[in-house]
Amino acid sequence: MDKAKEKKKKVAIIFPKNSSAIFDSNSTETFGGATVQMFLFAKEFNNYPNLEVSSIVVDFGHEDGEVVNGLQIYNRFSKKDHIFWKIFKFHQIIQKVDPDAIIQHGLTIFSCLLAIYCKIFGIKFVYMFAHDVETDGYYQTNRKKAHLFKLLVNYADVLVTQNKYQYNKIMTTHNKKTNILYNGFPVVKSFVNHREYILWVARCEKWKGPEKYVKLASSNNQYKFVMVCNEGSNQEYYSDIRQLARGVQNLDFLSHVPADEMDVIFQKSLILVNTSDDEGFPQVFIQAAMNKVPIVSLNVNPDSFITKYKCGVVCDGDEMFMGKSIQSLLNTSQEYDQLSINAYDYAIENHDIKRNTKKLYTLIFMGEK
Repeated sequence: MDKAKEKKKKVAIIFPKNSSAIFDSNSTETFGGATVQMFLFAKEFNNYPNLEVSSIVVDFGHEDGEVVNGLQIYNRFSKKDHIFWKIFKFHQIIQKVDPDAIIQHGLTIFSCLLAIYCKIFGIKFVYMFAHDVETDGYYQTNRKKAHLFKLLVNYADVLVTQNKYQYNKIMTTHNKKTNILYNGFPVVKSFVNHREYILWVARCEKWKGPEKYVKLASSNNQYKFVMVCNEGSNQEYYSDIRQLARGVQNLDFLSHVPADEMDVIFQKSLILVNTSDDEGFPQVFIQAAMNKVPIVSLNVNPDSFITKYKCGVVCDGDEMFMGKSIQSLLNTSQEYDQLSINAYDYAIENHDIKRNTKKLYTLIFMGEK
């Protein structure tokens, strides 16, 4: 058969419910790494001539089939809709889009039910783990048990993990093979000459330790610090952190930065600091590495890449050592420059979005190679 006349494959990408800001720079809605990753995969898949891509979003004011920020979007439901109306609308949209495969990222009740839905209607379901706690069957935000988690593990056609810990956890607990696929990011080829500040980027969740970063800034007033801190699941906690941060003179607190301006934020940064207790594989780690920014992490070191590839410093929970490490790096230009180069080389080798999208396509439509 002439390849030009072959029927296009169809893939539907399910975006998390708070994703409007990735499409609309005027939106201040908080989104996380899962939204960024789905957006980047969708953009790359759009370049495949044999693939038709539909981005399934929560309604934020656009018509079904409309192209927004380069992606064709479809509204699965509105946030205010009753649960039964949400189910009906979602089914209507999926029937309209008629995908061969559905991709969804991050554990929710919806994820578990979607595995069954796809099995019933003959659609290949690709689930991508986000946080390490998901592999134990816990939701990332509230750490509550996902009682339907076994449905997801048993009925998903393709399970994608972010790191070796997640891979081994699913294998040992559920005897189910997954596919490790590192998050991807567009390769950065040009850089600014002047770097100004130490950076922290995350949602305001207690397990991400924002108060530890505020303390770090307060204890190192010889440096400028920037904190991009989007509101998380606890509004009162967010207000407390914002007030605490605004009391530190050398710390700029930014409640929202449009997605298309984040590269500039990273390019002007000296170091990325992470204060989380645990993560999956943070998108900000990749974005930092792509921009030649060394990482100083209090706890998180997925697949030991920071130490293995010498991309920064891991502090093993020691906040005092974290402060000393930053001072040492910024006072030793040779070491700092080498970590910057190592971080970039690592990112190019492991996190190029074009290469990783090709791997995902192979997993979905050609089986593991």
